[in-house]
Amino acid sequence: MLNQFFSFSSSGWQLLIYTNLFIVDKKILTKQLKLISAGAIAYSRRENDEHIIAMAAPIFDLHHSVAASITVPVPVVRFRLEKEKIIEPALRKAADSLSRQIGFQRS
Repeated sequence: MLNQFFSFSSSGWQLLIYTNLFIVDKKILTKQLKLISAGAIAYSRRENDEHIIAMAAPIFDLHHSVAASITVPVPVVRFRLEKEKIIEPALRKAADSLSRQIGFQRS
């Protein structure tokens, strides 16, 4: 999953930067990934594409590992708090349903 964000060169693994808003601070990135792995909604606020804000929810497998995600991209010009409040619960519901379908059970 993370391979799209890294490249390997003679100096080792390097983070690929897509826009000037991409999170490059290791502590912040690690914290975000831990939150997402625990079930938090992930946001890409113009980090991959300066014209898109995306929300994503993790889909868990029967081993409680993140197996996939479901993402809703919205053009920046149309993204508003009101839409976020509509998208988030629908996204969580869809991710929870898909997680259950592949064997995830909450402890």
